[in-house]
Amino acid sequence: MTRPAASRTLLVVEPCAETLAMVLEQAKTRDLSIMTAPDPHVALAMMDMASPDVLMTDLFLPEPNGLMLIRETLKRNARTAVIATTRAGNEQALLEAVRAGAGDCLHKPALAEELGVALDRVADVAQARARSHLRDALPHALVGDLAQAPGLYRGLAHQEHAA
Repeated sequence: MTRPAASRTLLVVEPCAETLAMVLEQAKTRDLSIMTAPDPHVALAMMDMASPDVLMTDLFLPEPNGLMLIRETLKRNARTAVIATTRAGNEQALLEAVRAGAGDCLHKPALAEELGVALDRVADVAQARARSHLRDALPHALVGDLAQAPGLYRGLAHQEHAA
């Protein structure tokens, strides 16, 4: 069973009020639950309470900067999809963000359409990662449970032979 789209969560760390307003508008039309953080420290604390599916961060934030936030986010939860933003002309910073694990990058000011496409793309990636994680974890969990209860396995085998 897949999670409904409304349960996907977007955490935004964006100092530009204009960009933040556009992100919030685009996220609402995509049924994303939205959390905002004023700085990386608050963002990391929020991640400890609720693991977002998508992180959108400006790269030039107060320490720790956006690049460090991306690395720490992915260290805590590798399934989080990341969008990095920066002013035009900072191609080197965007390249570093991709190397750190950002799945998408936007120059600011971004057009609403560009932002929407980026949100769709990374939200789909985050959802696919979550499904993959569940698919990979389920057999391990079942094997672990059976290993804990060898009597159950023997009982099932005995019932099969008796039938």
